[in-house]
Amino acid sequence: MNKYRIIILLPLAIMCFAACATADNATTETTTEPTKEQKAEEAYQQGRRLFFTEKYKEAAERFREAAEQDPDKTVYRLFLAKALRNSGDEKEAETIFLEILKSNPDHVEAGIAVAEMYEKAGKWKELIALLKPILEYRHDYAVYHMLAKAYYNLPDLKQARTHYEKAVELNPQAAEDLYELGNIYLGESRYALAAEAYERCLALGHGSAFLHYKLASAYSNLRNYLGAISTRVVSGGKPDTISGDVYLIDAVPGKQDTFYVAPSKSAIYQANKAIAMGIDELDLKFLCANIWLGAGRFQKAHERYTALEEKYTNGEIDKSDRALFYHQFAEAAFGLDLFDEFLKHTAKTIELDAATYKPLLVNAYLRVAERKNRDGDMAGYVEYIKKAIAEKPDVASLHLMLANAYRDMQDFAGAVRHWRLVLEIEPDRSDRIELLNLIRQYSTGQ
Repeated sequence: MNKYRIIILLPLAIMCFAACATADNATTETTTEPTKEQKAEEAYQQGRRLFFTEKYKEAAERFREAAEQDPDKTVYRLFLAKALRNSGDEKEAETIFLEILKSNPDHVEAGIAVAEMYEKAGKWKELIALLKPILEYRHDYAVYHMLAKAYYNLPDLKQARTHYEKAVELNPQAAEDLYELGNIYLGESRYALAAEAYERCLALGHGSAFLHYKLASAYSNLRNYLGAISTRVVSGGKPDTISGDVYLIDAVPGKQDTFYVAPSKSAIYQANKAIAMGIDELDLKFLCANIWLGAGRFQKAHERYTALEEKYTNGEIDKSDRALFYHQFAEAAFGLDLFDEFLKHTAKTIELDAATYKPLLVNAYLRVAERKNRDGDMAGYVEYIKKAIAEKPDVASLHLMLANAYRDMQDFAGAVRHWRLVLEIEPDRSDRIELLNLIRQYSTGQ
């Protein structure tokens, strides 16, 4: 009996051994060590969870582990650099970003990251050297934007303009770029382009007080002083104020609450919008006065120059600026036929900047003379021609004007004297024979 039991149990033992061996193999397979790539990915995913909860130092440790396990995977090093930068270790972050760029020259994100560090440090030349090669691989908005900003700060305005133009072409919603582009155009006297850039900024909802100020300057230089004037009813409105999208110029006579208005696309509206938004600068008030002068509204201009005069007599203001102020003030006075004031302000202008304005004095006398002649005041006409001759006695045309005036006043002796002086100054004139005939005619009383 025992003999048969042994024979029967032996196959069972073999089966149990085989089952145990299979179980041992299964255990061995489930505990196989993960690969370096798997470890790197796991560390990277842990780092991402930490990174996006702003635990940057801990995230950097996980990303470093991932990068060490799989150094060929750029994204691990990229996030390591980002985490280091956000934790305050910009020096190592920069080193890693630059290593990425060395192996991947077209890596925009790494380039922008280093460029932002250079921007913070004001390293504009280094920023350009870093980003310019990236454009060979990718025409990216962010790269153009950063390059434009760097060129603007060097300053290399030509290159800045080129890159800002490309930036806004790629991103038409970039209000900051449009604003800086407008500033460049304004500085280059390209006023129509400046106005267009500023208007686009306004359309995007970016309307700072200084933007309105600069737009006013652009429109003024385009001689768009008051725009297309129309009338509008504004209950309780007052002249010289902003009401919505118009500037109230003057009340319409005989019509209650009705005003002549200037549109928003005008220098006067934009200048007063800037003032309404809180800019209280002397230059802006001077611009307003100049706008009225340019529009031929001499009374409004004169009132504003008068209000500003005390400030422009201040020695703290540069002489050239004071000279320009008095020149413009003189023009407003002339427009109102205030000739004595016109000449007084012209003299003040010359006193402040003779090199620029001295030649205007003779012309000022002649302008007054012409107004006197227009009004039939021949004595006044002669008086101011004489003043011009006193300044420039060797100018033949002035003596000819005076000679003809004397003839018209039937002062023939005076006329002959000055015709002769004309020939003394310019003996070879093309009208020499005509003048000699006049001298002979009026010398004999014919």
